[in-house]
Amino acid sequence: MATKLQIHAPYVLQALPRPLDGPDGPGRYVAAEVFGQKQDGKRRKRSELSVAIDGVAVYVYDVR
Repeated sequence: MATKLQIHAPYVLQALPRPLDGPDGPGRYVAAEVFGQKQDGKRRKRSELSVAIDGVAVYVYDVR
């Protein structure tokens, strides 16, 4: 028998600052994963998310 699952509407955990609109168009966000690197060269994915806004400010959010 299949169980009934209900998915609730998403909600905002953290609001990002608004980008600046310049003469060349609207501002933009760039988001990427964060990786740590050990001495032996191995990369490990971290639980943070980095967000650049207009190429000026970088914010790091812990998404754990």
